[in-house]
Order: sequence, then C-alpha cells, then structure tokens
Amino acid sequence: MRDAVLCVVSLTGFILPQDVIETKSAVSIPLPFTIASTLNCSLWSIVGLLKLNDFNIYFPCMLGLGCAVLQLCLKGIYDDGISDGRAGDSHQEMSKV
Repeated sequence: MRDAVLCVVSLTGFILPQDVIETKSAVSIPLPFTIASTLNCSLWSIVGLLKLNDFNIYFPCMLGLGCAVLQLCLKGIYDDGISDGRAGDSHQEMSKV
C-alpha cells in the first residue's frame, strides 16, 4: 500500500486541492503535466485491468487517474484566479513584451 501511495504522488505531482481552493487560483497546477498524467494513468489502468488483470498495476494507476482528474477539474474551475474579465488584458500586455 505504501508503494501505491508513493506511485500516485510521483505520477500526479503533490498539489493539494485545499491550497487551490483556498487561494481560488490553479496557477500551481501545470496543465501539460496534468494532461500527461491523465493519459498515462488512464492507459495503464486499462492495460492493468483488462489485459494483465494485475491489481498492483491498475490500483495505483486508478488512484493516480482520480487525482489527475481532480486536478483537471480544479484547473477548469479556478484557472489562474482571474475572474473579473481582465484575463485577456493581462495576456495582451504580456504578448507586447
């Protein structure tokens, strides 16, 4: 069980949902890494469950998939924390640099 927890932490990154919810900003969640983790965990879950039927493969990957999906949901809900419509302005200012 300890190995499964270590695997999940290493695959999904250690970003606490509580921090994202309290700050109402998901800047700390790297989107490319989260998408890659979601794909990786979902594919290994499928292989481990359907092809190999190996609990030691599919269980940690399903835990990781749950964490990655949670991070994607938090990223979709809170994004970068800007909710007053000025997100486009800051993006335009940065593109001028």
